[in-house]
Amino acid sequence: MLPLSDIRQKIMQKRIEETAIHVDNIYGAFHPIVRRILKFWNRKITRVSSDPETLATIERLNEQLKKGNAVVFFDHHYAFDALPVGLTLGELLKDAKKALIPYAVHLDLGVDGVGKPSLRYRIRTSLFQWLIKRIQSSNPNIRIMPVARKFEITNETMRSMMGNAYKDSNSDYLETFINSFQENKAGFLCILSPIAGLAFPHKPILHNRLYNLLDQLQLSLPDDLPFFYVSAYPRLQKKWHYHYPMLARHDFLARGSFQLPKSNYKSANALMKVEVTQLRTTADFKLLDYDIIKKK
Repeated sequence: MLPLSDIRQKIMQKRIEETAIHVDNIYGAFHPIVRRILKFWNRKITRVSSDPETLATIERLNEQLKKGNAVVFFDHHYAFDALPVGLTLGELLKDAKKALIPYAVHLDLGVDGVGKPSLRYRIRTSLFQWLIKRIQSSNPNIRIMPVARKFEITNETMRSMMGNAYKDSNSDYLETFINSFQENKAGFLCILSPIAGLAFPHKPILHNRLYNLLDQLQLSLPDDLPFFYVSAYPRLQKKWHYHYPMLARHDFLARGSFQLPKSNYKSANALMKVEVTQLRTTADFKLLDYDIIKKK
């Protein structure tokens, strides 16, 4: 008979295995029928690119997570396009133990980009909240946290809806962000949208406020922090694709790792532009009509 200490160790190891981030326990809190639908949907619409760089990047990311933390930048194009990225990463990553993912508080408010409420946006908010609550209850090692951005804070309607709660949510996220890198020596994955919103051509590839946060973090860490780039690029080739982008084919691609220049925003933004341009070129991705897609 095993000693009590060995039994406890086996139980703890089993719990760690169960809560490690992989696709099966991302779906864990969903009804079995919903789980099958999500798996079927992701298999049908998402194709992992066979280009050598994507396959090599996934190997490098798994190797990095065995020994330390990583930041994955996400080339973001429409609401909910994080879903095929997240589910595909859940299938590909073997050594992710914890993840932190911020989202725009706008998704909690049931209003459009100018603060106007509508049934469509209330449904979108309800669906989003239903989704993230189940993902987090499936695996508490996945933290999905709201962040209020400048356009939400300066919009009178949205600011009144948030009250002062956005100050607490932003400070909670920043504290969690910093602590996560300090407390997790391996297996921690932070997924960020570097442009803090949809990929409008006039926006910088790397938001300066995000860069300042990452720069402070890098300067405080003993080792260089590796960065990766991923996206699930939608192929919106027909008119109906724009109305139902989550039913169109998505190509999952990845690049990395690379180092973000320290104390030099201009150089960092230039590097990010090179990385995302190469990613989009490999995907043969053409920028979308954002006047339509930003409303989805």
